[in-house]
Amino acid sequence: MLGNKIHAQYDITKFLGLGRFGETYLAKSKELPGQPQCVLKRYRSPQANQPFALVKKSFEVQSELLYQLGQHDQIPRILAKIEDEENLYLVQEYIDGQMLSVELVPEKPWSQAQVVGMLQDVLGILEFVHHQNFIHQDINPKNLIRRWRDGKFVLLGCSGVKDIAGIWKQPIDDSPVELVGTPGYIPFEQEDDNPQFNTDIYALGVIAIQALTGTGEIDKNPDTYQLSWQHLTNANLKLVAIVDRMVRPDYRNRYQLAREVSDDLRSFMQSQIQPSPWENLRPHLIFGAAAAALLVGLAIPKLIPGGSEPISSTPVASSPSSSPAAIPGPDTDIAPPSVSGSPTNNNPKTYQNKQIQINYAAQWQQEEPSDSASGEVVTFWSPQEDRSFRPNLTVSIMPLPDAKMSLAQYTEGSIAEIKKSLTNPKIITSKATKLVERPAHQVHYSGKPEGKEEVHSLETWTIVNGKAYLLLYRALPEDYAKYLPSALQSINSFKILNDQ
Repeated sequence: MLGNKIHAQYDITKFLGLGRFGETYLAKSKELPGQPQCVLKRYRSPQANQPFALVKKSFEVQSELLYQLGQHDQIPRILAKIEDEENLYLVQEYIDGQMLSVELVPEKPWSQAQVVGMLQDVLGILEFVHHQNFIHQDINPKNLIRRWRDGKFVLLGCSGVKDIAGIWKQPIDDSPVELVGTPGYIPFEQEDDNPQFNTDIYALGVIAIQALTGTGEIDKNPDTYQLSWQHLTNANLKLVAIVDRMVRPDYRNRYQLAREVSDDLRSFMQSQIQPSPWENLRPHLIFGAAAAALLVGLAIPKLIPGGSEPISSTPVASSPSSSPAAIPGPDTDIAPPSVSGSPTNNNPKTYQNKQIQINYAAQWQQEEPSDSASGEVVTFWSPQEDRSFRPNLTVSIMPLPDAKMSLAQYTEGSIAEIKKSLTNPKIITSKATKLVERPAHQVHYSGKPEGKEEVHSLETWTIVNGKAYLLLYRALPEDYAKYLPSALQSINSFKILNDQ
């Protein structure tokens, strides 16, 4: 069908796969504004050799079911139904993102915070599905996709849901239908054709085990159906107990409702919160002179005068995860992007003290904080003065609460603190990089500090001799791309002169 048109409305561009209810294609809409991509499914009944009239009735049932489930923001919406001679099609929303199966890398376990975040996100979807009296029956990493635009998981594969209430009883004969589900994620009761709501909880628990252990396949006792996995992780015993209860062989001993799991996970995370050194050690948007400018919209005093920096409309290269929001982010490790016409640090000035040295654009303005308790060393302000918040780059040095803390530990705590300090936080990209020729981490995120205007931030940090060195670029969404090249060149020039 590649290259074909369906009712002159959809151009087929790619074959995606063959499922229980038919073939699936990627298509481009010719009618909708912007000609967006969509998913087109050519329907077939799971029962063989049915008259077309019965197939059509089954199709109507299926489309109504998927329409109802698509009312949830994290389940693809039904956009249209099409009948073409003896073919039936469903047009569904296309989700631009990355499958969970890609993120589950063998021998690379997730952090506890990542696992809990994933569980809470998906459990929210399952709570909705179960409340509609449906059981998904095929929760697996290929049916969960992390949406680029907000980082949330979207649930796919809803065509095989079981209707517990019998509201939409399939108008087909009593011929046996093949087992729904993916091997490795199917509990005993589903194999016995007796799925329960917590059948989905079991499958999600298996995914959590894979994430915690970095193991693709979990050994199962063939007699008891008990999974053997606790020895493969160093996770907190409370979290292990929660996940273990999700995957108990007998569904009567499992969590019965998705909300029960969510409540226990929330209690677990609260139990892990102690008086945190991060709150006082991390100079995020709620700290320092830069935050004051955002919160009260005042000009910053004591700035060194500077000229105006040329503004370019040429966007810098963006990562896939930031493109839906049209907010570019650096596509490589810390290095100045080569973008024609973009503002760069031509004839830069140099800031230096006993500890660090960094170049900054001649048009930018420098300010040292009057109070260094927050760890801020210096802030450089862009010439964009007609905004409630001026783009800026802040350098901070923070002593670690534990001199032996690793970069990975600091990164996990930092990202958790970013999410706590902002309203509507979104982690757009998070990746390993280098700073001053040392291993470092870089995060592009957005959010509203104390409920004020949304700000986009690019934060880079490294650990040297018991201290964290942080460089934080911040701007309103409409300014982020304009000044990003200058910020990146400054970050690239950063040097540590004395790490004692």
